[in-house]
Amino acid sequence: MTPLRHEADIAIALPQTTEELIGCLGEAERSVVVAGGTMIMPKIVRGLVRPDLLIDPHRLPGAAQLRPETNTLSLGPMVSYTTIIRDRSTPPLLRHIAQGITGGPQIRNQGTIAGAACHANPASDMPTGLVATGAVMRIAGPEGIRSVNARDFFTAPFVTQLAANEALVGIELPSTSTCPAFGYCKIKRSESSWPIATAAALIADDGELSLVLGAAVTRPLTLWIPPELYEQPIQIAAAIDDAIRDQQTDWWEDELADIPYRKRIAAIAVSRALTAAARRRTNRDER
Repeated sequence: MTPLRHEADIAIALPQTTEELIGCLGEAERSVVVAGGTMIMPKIVRGLVRPDLLIDPHRLPGAAQLRPETNTLSLGPMVSYTTIIRDRSTPPLLRHIAQGITGGPQIRNQGTIAGAACHANPASDMPTGLVATGAVMRIAGPEGIRSVNARDFFTAPFVTQLAANEALVGIELPSTSTCPAFGYCKIKRSESSWPIATAAALIADDGELSLVLGAAVTRPLTLWIPPELYEQPIQIAAAIDDAIRDQQTDWWEDELADIPYRKRIAAIAVSRALTAAARRRTNRDER
């Protein structure tokens, strides 16, 4: 592996093993791992981020592949939205989210699941889906590989559990041998804007519910709502407030929507996701 130089005098490293990747992370003061690059490269061009080393992981073994393993499906760090859309072994919820990702074919082909996770934009679709499906993040660092549940991976807006000398090298998804009924709701101001609220609901065969709110909060928020309240937005709003307080999460606010508006929209998104999941489960049971 030989670091290269381009006209802006930024070194580019192409590690071929995880060990080489970890070594690269310790070589420069301001290193950046670039997967799809749809978010980081525009920032570099505008001078908002000034790295001295770009690390390209596409030569890592299986970087762009989906690998079936015991009870799990492993995603490499270069797996794109298009890849999971086309592969029927991926969870239906994630395929659904990927199909509706803001930005169209260009982003679906170039953007990566790992890149979206590491960017940790509160308004991004994919963190909500990863938490809802019970994904496990595989992180490489000087001490080796460690695993972190997606629920704990996102810690604050644009912040994850990744240390400066660590990189996300894979994502493990539960096996889809039994596919829970899912519902997903995304509320946006316009077709091309970031969401202002997202909600993902999964109902397993045994009735167990996985419910996650995103975009309206600073990091994906796991909720517990009794079945009798599924269609009551006022009670859902109260449950969201309770979860925010208990899990020390905050409401998210940006140029698209303020906190009071997001509070109203969040309960609607959760209610719609629950309704969609329940409908899919009923339709499947009737077949």
